[in-house]
Amino acid sequence: MTGNAALSDANFKVVDYAVGTSETFKVFGLGGVATDALVLEAKRNLYKNYPLKAGQALANVSVDFKRSFFPVVSKNKVVVSADIIDFNTSAIAKSESQSFPLGSTMVAKEGYNDYNEVVYFKYQGEYKLGKIVGYGRTQAKVLVTSVRDRMLIRRVPKRKLFFRTKSKSGVETKFNIGSEVFYEDDIVDDNGVDRTVKRFGKIFAFGQKGALVEYNIDDVPIFFFVTYDRLTLRPHSETK
Repeated sequence: MTGNAALSDANFKVVDYAVGTSETFKVFGLGGVATDALVLEAKRNLYKNYPLKAGQALANVSVDFKRSFFPVVSKNKVVVSADIIDFNTSAIAKSESQSFPLGSTMVAKEGYNDYNEVVYFKYQGEYKLGKIVGYGRTQAKVLVTSVRDRMLIRRVPKRKLFFRTKSKSGVETKFNIGSEVFYEDDIVDDNGVDRTVKRFGKIFAFGQKGALVEYNIDDVPIFFFVTYDRLTLRPHSETK
């Protein structure tokens, strides 16, 4: 692909991370778009999502293919991703977290304006950090790092996203980030007896139906989803 900058010295900064996608379908192996055309469309999508400014270029460009097969229909998907390199001396990296790069900018739909927003969602059995790079009618496209340290895009239902700010989640609640709370949980102890225990923690992120509550087990932070109606604010809790 063109536009893949050669980085020979340190006169640049990585300021963003861009993604473009395209896909095609075949029925009984017929129809669809050729691979070269798919890659070209994904590249066009990348440039549309993140138009380069003066002094910027793409680097570390990668092209990934994903093929899905169903009884009658098959789907081919192409994801083009790249670092955005800025050679301007005044360039500022826009990433909110050094541990996670920014995603591409896409037009928000249906009143949402949270593209490029950092979110949490459940992925491979645990809550992980991701970044919104696009919206569908009921789902968001979220950029996430896999266990093999590869950047992937996952479609996540909007109701399963968790935000670190209350306003982004769209909920009205008396809790705030950092509020100390408790809730009751039904467990079976080591003797096989049903018990109700009280768990204490802090609000970490907000979702549509409940919050992610953080508490420590042997000094290791653990996150649990708890619906708002089960949460109680601890007396004299200090909120942020």
